[in-house]
Amino acid sequence: MSALLRSSANLLRTSVAPQASQAATKRFASTQNRVYYEHTFPFDYSKRSFALKYALFCTTGFSIPFIAATYQIWKSGAGAAPQ
Repeated sequence: MSALLRSSANLLRTSVAPQASQAATKRFASTQNRVYYEHTFPFDYSKRSFALKYALFCTTGFSIPFIAATYQIWKSGAGAAPQ
């Protein structure tokens, strides 16, 4: 078997494989029998309390580096004392 024939056989094998894979993907990508969930959170919540808790969580997380930097500057004596 010549080298050219072997390389063309390998090329033919690799070009056929993706088509079989695509057929399987199309078969399992059906839009029928889909389940739509009414609730996206795994817990019940009040929108107002969730919004307040989420805002508090984000504000706290965002402010920690600024508080730490202010404290470190104050501790080193390089800045004015916080009032």
